[in-house]
Amino acid sequence: MNRIKPILALLLISAPAWATDYYVSLSGSDTNSGTFSQPFATIQTAANEMDPGDTCHIRAGTYRETVIPPSRATSAALPIRYQAYPNETVTITGLDPVSGWTHHTGSIYRCAAPAPVSQLFVNNQLMLEARWPNSGINHLAPTNAAIETATSIVPGGVSTFSDSALSAFANGHWNGARMWYVPGSEWTSTSTLINDHTGNQLTFTNTSTSSSMQPEAGDPYFLYGSLKALDAPTEWFYDDAAGTLYLWAPGGIDPNTLTVEARTRRYAFDLKWDRDHIEIGGLTLHAASIVNASTSDHCLIENCRFMYPTPFWDTKIWGVDGGVFIKGSNNTVRECEVGYSWGDGITFNYNSISNTVENCLVYDCNWIGGLSGGIRASGTGHQIRKNTVFNTGRTGIVFRGCKQTLIEQNHISHVGWLTHDQGGMMTGGLNGEGTIITKNWVRDHNSEAWCTGIYLDNDSSNYLVHHNVVWNYDNSMRMNMSGVDNQVYNNTFFNASHESMGHYAPGGEVYTNVRTYNNLATDGPFRGTDLQNNLLDTEANIAFAGAAHGDFRTLENSTAIDYGRIIAGITDGHAGAAPDAGAYEFDGVDWVAGIDWTPDWNALPVSSFTNNGTAFDASASTDSDGFIIRYDWDFGDGTTGYGKTVVHAYASTGTYKVVLTAMDELSGTSSATNTVTAGAPPPPPVVGIFDIGTDLFMESDGTKHDTATLLAGKPVSGSDPLDARRAFLKFDLSALLDAPISNAVLRLYHIEGENDTWGNAYLNTVSSNWSFDSISWDHPIGSSLGVLVGKEGPFNQYHEKDITALVQTWQADPASNHGFRIRGDESHGINAKYFQSLEGARPPQIKVTYAAATAGIHISNATLDTELRPSISWPSTTDASYSLERSTNLLAGTWEAITNLSATPPTNLFSDPFATNLAFPLFYRIATP
Repeated sequence: MNRIKPILALLLISAPAWATDYYVSLSGSDTNSGTFSQPFATIQTAANEMDPGDTCHIRAGTYRETVIPPSRATSAALPIRYQAYPNETVTITGLDPVSGWTHHTGSIYRCAAPAPVSQLFVNNQLMLEARWPNSGINHLAPTNAAIETATSIVPGGVSTFSDSALSAFANGHWNGARMWYVPGSEWTSTSTLINDHTGNQLTFTNTSTSSSMQPEAGDPYFLYGSLKALDAPTEWFYDDAAGTLYLWAPGGIDPNTLTVEARTRRYAFDLKWDRDHIEIGGLTLHAASIVNASTSDHCLIENCRFMYPTPFWDTKIWGVDGGVFIKGSNNTVRECEVGYSWGDGITFNYNSISNTVENCLVYDCNWIGGLSGGIRASGTGHQIRKNTVFNTGRTGIVFRGCKQTLIEQNHISHVGWLTHDQGGMMTGGLNGEGTIITKNWVRDHNSEAWCTGIYLDNDSSNYLVHHNVVWNYDNSMRMNMSGVDNQVYNNTFFNASHESMGHYAPGGEVYTNVRTYNNLATDGPFRGTDLQNNLLDTEANIAFAGAAHGDFRTLENSTAIDYGRIIAGITDGHAGAAPDAGAYEFDGVDWVAGIDWTPDWNALPVSSFTNNGTAFDASASTDSDGFIIRYDWDFGDGTTGYGKTVVHAYASTGTYKVVLTAMDELSGTSSATNTVTAGAPPPPPVVGIFDIGTDLFMESDGTKHDTATLLAGKPVSGSDPLDARRAFLKFDLSALLDAPISNAVLRLYHIEGENDTWGNAYLNTVSSNWSFDSISWDHPIGSSLGVLVGKEGPFNQYHEKDITALVQTWQADPASNHGFRIRGDESHGINAKYFQSLEGARPPQIKVTYAAATAGIHISNATLDTELRPSISWPSTTDASYSLERSTNLLAGTWEAITNLSATPPTNLFSDPFATNLAFPLFYRIATP
């Protein structure tokens, strides 16, 4: 990664005068003095000499040792530091060479091994511990066998299952071997000894005692721990009793011609009791890790690379094993890369306090399929922030046992490869004591069955979950059983295959004081005891910048803008008249999750874009080994934008340098720059809102209602005439402009509650004129416009339906405008389809967008703010001034001066306090600065 150089420079400059620099080199000798010209040969020798404030500079090469510092530093000002020499690659490995191979049988060779072997590498490539069935090198997608019949299963006792594939082997072939299996609900793996193999049956001691995790048909398993499993290239077996190592080398080659290394050490550094203020930087640890004791505090591990930190082990139900293993307090792991672990990537132990893991890349962890995670933390007061975690056997970030912890700006993806019912991040059964989960990206899983983005499992309490984005999960979030005192604010949930917010309550458990505000979702429902200002809407209406590639910032026409409510400490500094719903505030402070660097092996994206007038298109950008998650634009005129395709009109003619920056999923970026020549800017579109007309609903017996509510019901009258209802409405569109209409939508405020279970409301045109007095229940209707709103809502908000083609017809032939009819499917009552009428505070509207007619004048539509005042906004320029005018009829050309305003870059916002009683449509124009 080469990220340590500026840190080294700082350390060398600021080292105390009494500090000693020691040097270690493979060309050195442990009888030397440890100076630059006479370096030691081993790091341990330097460690034995070091005092507080000293630094050990390690020269390039591979070191085969476990370093145990014999002393501790006394303060942060005088740490003991071990670091790679600038611009040199240093590897500390848990591997030792093995040689002296003799032929065993076929392509298998054997040799004596000096110590128990937990991993084997040939020419620096990981070999596979012998197993059946044979599998490839992807331990997250292995080839496994499957139980066909669970013949006799005893929790915690001797059990038997059958698999016809076992009949290919002689009786007793697998006696004494071991078995890895994922039983029952497949929440976790376990392992055991094979007692007997007869025909198609295996008899074993079932190590699972949980009723939910008992072996059953379809469960995956594989066999290992037997020389008889060694039957393919790249496989090995170690006979612990005999101290003999067996290998079938790649291609059947004689291993004496290869570099073969066996893992015989677990740790590169063992920070035993009371090793405080130890710093380790810029090292590669290969098949080795670091552990610090529960009394080793204030240690720092930075800019290190840990490959294969944790070897395979005989796991048990809910088994775990540490990766970079932190047990003490106030320790930090930052800007490290951790990959290829059978257990955790990074671990904070259960009694640890106030540790930090930040800006780390963690991947391919929990190959064992246990409770481990990319990051697994217990304890109190930790910070887990700005990490990128992907490809885990179960959960990405496990924080069971964590209290008072901050989990912030992590990017988690592709979890759940080996097990079921897990999360991108997960806890359970704990009082989090104010644990905060905020500004995380949680996306895409690989589980066959049930994976949740943010998972607060059984009876979790006291968690604050806000401003997260979760997409492409079964549930975006889940709080099971009796969730208490949880707060769920301003999250964005997208494309949940089941529910955005799930709840498992087998005993009828209910929530207590669960506040759910300002959340944004494309799939329901929202859950909690107090639901406020949550927006459920379509992807099109929400107007994400690029949901298809993971950009959930909203655009200026989003229904999420100003939809939320103020929440102290959560929505402070919101940009508009009210906070937005969802994780991103339009025109607010942007944020990105995950690491702020990219690994050397990541191919950077290639940025490219085209320009056609005001349209900018970055679709030509590519990423060869992943995907582009963000497109950000600098238009060269002091303004910026985002999205794969954007529209930008320059306020002044001239030549501008446009820069596109593309970022991939591993934070790799590249930029492309083009020069754009802008002519006179086209005027912005004109948008008019029409809410003048008439509406009513009527029953099948002819009773008419002209109230603040529209009610639509069943098509056929039953015993209650209210069960058969029609709602009719029409708009006065006489002020429609002659300019081409680019878009028109019908907006109705749906005021039904969120407990609807069935039924749609359908929209038709009306084929002939009508009035309140002349309308009948069976008044003729025209063509169907389809479903207006269904049982999925949206609820308690405006719903928009595109009627562009219809309004264009009415524009050409105003006499054909006879309005709409709404019909429902439900009996009247709390679940029926209710809409606010023209007499209500949120009346039906038709919003029409035209091409602008006058160059040099910005004409904006009026929308209603939270106080029902017409409100407009526009981009502004430093030191400019603006004059505002208002009109209710563009055709008449009558404009009323309102006020003069000074610029407040980058955006001016104006709410008209004097227009609340004026009739719509309202138009405003702002003089060009």
